[in-house]
Amino acid sequence: MGKDLDQTAHAPALPPAPPYGAAVVVYRRAGADTEFLVLHRSPRDPDFAAEWAWGPPSGGRHPGEPLDRCAARELCEETGLRLPVRRTEAGAPDWAVYLAEAPRGAGVALSAEHDEYRWLPLAQALALATPAVVRAGLLRAAQEIPAERVRTGPNTPATGA
Repeated sequence: MGKDLDQTAHAPALPPAPPYGAAVVVYRRAGADTEFLVLHRSPRDPDFAAEWAWGPPSGGRHPGEPLDRCAARELCEETGLRLPVRRTEAGAPDWAVYLAEAPRGAGVALSAEHDEYRWLPLAQALALATPAVVRAGLLRAAQEIPAERVRTGPNTPATGA
């Protein structure tokens, strides 16, 4: 991934047909556990909505932009992370969900769109993520992580096939 994934302005319009955008569920190994990255949308962001305050990196697809590129671009724009992304079955026809594995020491550099991030065990990430459609996408994507890569914290539903 190169310079073309650097920050860009918000797309002026969504594409005329779905999928309209993508979310990227980012996870990393943390000792015996797996942690998930959730971002807090800044109240200063004009697109802020309290119900949508916490969730994975996500954003709209530019008209004509390939969906995989949209996911990688949004991940880079919102977190500074340049990671391979893999589409999952967790999305819906109008919004795709991807997975990306971050190395343990990966640094997150938030865009102005967000003011906080957390690496959390799945149960805690699910408790923060809203609305329900975002929470469901996060859970379904986590279930697609190979079982040998997922270690859950206490009180977390088991994931993996």
